[in-house]
Amino acid sequence: MSEPDNLAIARISGAASRLTLGLDRDMPRDLAKAELKAISRDPHILGIALGDVLHQMATESRGHQLTAELLRQCGANENTAAKRLAWQQAGRPRRFTP
Repeated sequence: MSEPDNLAIARISGAASRLTLGLDRDMPRDLAKAELKAISRDPHILGIALGDVLHQMATESRGHQLTAELLRQCGANENTAAKRLAWQQAGRPRRFTP
């Protein structure tokens, strides 16, 4: 992953959490989706963020279902998310490539 891709993933992840669990959780869904899509429309970037959320859902008690749903609505690539989740569960054995 390139540095710009890593930055986009971090921005998407932070914004998605804020829009579903944080200060802006009451923002209308259309506006929340528009905000995420303004950061990136790349389905692989969104899929990586989704994979990270799915890993959080599997390892933490706090709910991330709304975050996962929002990323899916923005076009996250489910195959990329599954690969990222498997990579996370394997303990990040090498550099992730979608």
